[in-house]
Amino acid sequence: MELIPQVGIRDRLIEQIGLALKADIEAQYPAGRIFGESLATGLVIHLLKQYAVWQPRDRDDSQLSKPQLQKVSDYILDRLDQDLSLSELANVLNLSQYHFSRLFKQSTGMAPHQYLTRCRIDRAKQLLLNTQMSISEIAFAVGFNNHSSFTRLFRQLVGVTPKEFRAS
Repeated sequence: MELIPQVGIRDRLIEQIGLALKADIEAQYPAGRIFGESLATGLVIHLLKQYAVWQPRDRDDSQLSKPQLQKVSDYILDRLDQDLSLSELANVLNLSQYHFSRLFKQSTGMAPHQYLTRCRIDRAKQLLLNTQMSISEIAFAVGFNNHSSFTRLFRQLVGVTPKEFRAS
């Protein structure tokens, strides 16, 4: 495999991924390392597909087995408060990051960072309804670096703020 040199080519996807990585780094990784690692993995995949001498064959039928999916899901749920990385999740199943990401998405319909975010929001909803913890405490308990990132993602996924969700 060899990347084909490209001079004077403007690739908007590379630009957008680069800008998203820059914003994530400047914001001090509000969703944790896994989002940035997923972007970087996506960039590598794009470079290989668009600018490599060979193309990897698609294996649409390959997925994680049910035991593998359960193992990584349990690992995630047990560590929602931690800054999980893509390499850490791939290591749970002894897979490369690329292979893990592809199989995980084929198995769940979402990227690992999206799944992790959904799990965090689901746990936060449980804590909002069943505890007296403050919203900031809940944000940190489910792995967010700050209250505002948590509130923004919660509202984006649930449609209301955590405070409104708790009151309803």
